[in-house]
Amino acid sequence: WPDGTPYTGETGSVLWVETEAAQALNIDRAEKWGLPRDKFISPKLDPLDDVSLDKDMQAIFNVAMMPEIKAVIIDSLSGGTLLEASQSNRMVPLVGAVADIAKRTRKAVIMSHHLNKPQKGIIRKRIHLTDVRDSSGIVQPARIVWAIDTPDAELETKRVYCIKSNLGKYPADIGYDVTDTGLQFCEPPSYDEKDTSAKAKAIQFLHKALADGPVLSTEVYSLAKSQGISKATLERAKAEMGV
Repeated sequence: WPDGTPYTGETGSVLWVETEAAQALNIDRAEKWGLPRDKFISPKLDPLDDVSLDKDMQAIFNVAMMPEIKAVIIDSLSGGTLLEASQSNRMVPLVGAVADIAKRTRKAVIMSHHLNKPQKGIIRKRIHLTDVRDSSGIVQPARIVWAIDTPDAELETKRVYCIKSNLGKYPADIGYDVTDTGLQFCEPPSYDEKDTSAKAKAIQFLHKALADGPVLSTEVYSLAKSQGISKATLERAKAEMGV
């Protein structure tokens, strides 16, 4: 487990539902991490074939029922459907069918999905259910929803935390690094409040400085310096705003 406690439960195979054409990447990573490739099962006869949630749900269920399968991973929802993801009347039945697999097989089903992009100039310190991309109905049948972000882009250490739980109180945040040899769990990173406040000030400054249109960069840097905003902070704000 991430806290170092040995796992003593039953192990087996994983049904891997790949919808984003990442089979080669997955195989390469499994080999580097020393994972047994024969434990990753595809719902298709040809494991290089992508899976469609629109067409292959019955095949997913059939394989998930096999005794050796202990968990189902779907990566990702958006890659597996051609339905209009913003429409609840289309997405609720689809994610409901995925939840039904968990209920009928009594096995864990984990499905990844993406987030809305934050508006320019908005610093998102923590992800909420409303940040999940597309229809709000996507998260309705999920018993637990985890969020993953990277508070410090320079470190690239990921933070995982619970944003919905119908099974108990929210667990503590988890940190991890993706290395060449596997996942290395660590203390969860947090935002640098000082850097965040400085960048927020720089973003506000740029909004005002560019309110009437383009300005020479030399003038902007000079004015920012006079207001105590460093060039490095201004560059971070500029990159985040897409200026």
